[in-house]
Amino acid sequence: MNRRNSNGLTSREADVLARWDAGRSIQGIARDTSYPLSDIERIVSMFHIGPVDRRHTPSLIEANRRYVAAVAATGRSFAEACHA
Repeated sequence: MNRRNSNGLTSREADVLARWDAGRSIQGIARDTSYPLSDIERIVSMFHIGPVDRRHTPSLIEANRRYVAAVAATGRSFAEACHA
């Protein structure tokens, strides 16, 4: 079952985004977890603002946090509309 937490994310989405915001690469997240690379790529591309090939900067991390907050405040439909 695909359960969502209070911010509208699945536990896998929340875990991947937390690792991503902590500075891990897609490949690093895959090495750290048992998640399929395709799942990680999908999650990052759905929720990350900016290029996926990037070095972490405070502004990108803050932009990601604001985006996730907007998804939490408006529901998952916000993210789906942005990526339609």
